Amino acid sequence: MTPEPTAVAADADAITWEADISLLRGSEVLGDLVKVFGISAGLVALLLSLLLATSGEAEQIPMVIAGSVVLAGVLLLVGLLASGLLFGGHMRFRYRVDGRGVRVTLVDRRARAVNRITAVAGLLAGKPGAAGTGLMAMSQEETALEWDGAFRAVVDERRRTITFRNAWRRMVVVHVTPDLWPAVVERVRAEMAAAGTDARSSGRTSPLPRVLGLSVAAVVASLACFPLADAFDADLFLLILVLCFAVAMIWLVSLFAWVVFGGLALIDLSVVLSLLEVRTSMFFPGETYRGFDVLDDNDLAALVLAVLGQAALVALGVSALRGRLPSMLERDMDDQG
Repeated sequence: MTPEPTAVAADADAITWEADISLLRGSEVLGDLVKVFGISAGLVALLLSLLLATSGEAEQIPMVIAGSVVLAGVLLLVGLLASGLLFGGHMRFRYRVDGRGVRVTLVDRRARAVNRITAVAGLLAGKPGAAGTGLMAMSQEETALEWDGAFRAVVDERRRTITFRNAWRRMVVVHVTPDLWPAVVERVRAEMAAAGTDARSSGRTSPLPRVLGLSVAAVVASLACFPLADAFDADLFLLILVLCFAVAMIWLVSLFAWVVFGGLALIDLSVVLSLLEVRTSMFFPGETYRGFDVLDDNDLAALVLAVLGQAALVALGVSALRGRLPSMLERDMDDQG
């Protein structure tokens, strides 16, 4: 895929240019759309399956999974149609390579307008999901990498692209116009060699296997608390909230650990109140008892399992807050320089 060349401004300090990038042919956009909707469908299916399993309707889980796959396919089709109708099948980007690093900016007016309309419409309609989608798209309208980061450059001469990758993913793809290709490649290689960018990246291994393992541990530890919903009427919303933010503190922001701690505290408070609640006996009129007076083996098992799960979540949260377990997003920010 060859970008459409446009007016170029270059000087001793920077090389800048603009290019129209196809959204459907010869670019990474289509693959990214498939990944986004695939992951979204997986998360929706997981959460709904947890709700059905905890409510005793596990037989409906296969239907939910199938529905999530169909929904992801429909959304992908809508995304492809939107790419063709709203954006004309392409978006315009501005690129800059200078002594500080690489900067990619979305300058397509239609795309920027759609991002803002989505955010505002979501806020006005009280739809946090739509508003969040628009705000996230706005935050990604400009991406910058600095040479003091840790990444490597993969040069594709046939497509005239330079892909910047850290230890585990593609960070930025720069599409270069034909007339600037030699100058841009030479500048990138010279700057990265002088700053030792590639050298810092080559010594790092992908954190993905470890982070996936920690994510599984966070999910299992969260699920260990779910029996509290049946045994002690713990709020199912809080249990799901803890699960979501336990995973989010590993992938997005370590400070989400505080949300996990707060959710666990509220869950524990509700369990304590349930155990201390004074109840009237149905079999002996006039007599009362407290919740802990009628604990059975199943209740005790639920408590022990929840304590173990919460201990694991607290350990993960403390490690995240102390910097021993930086999130994947925080790792990426460090690699960007």
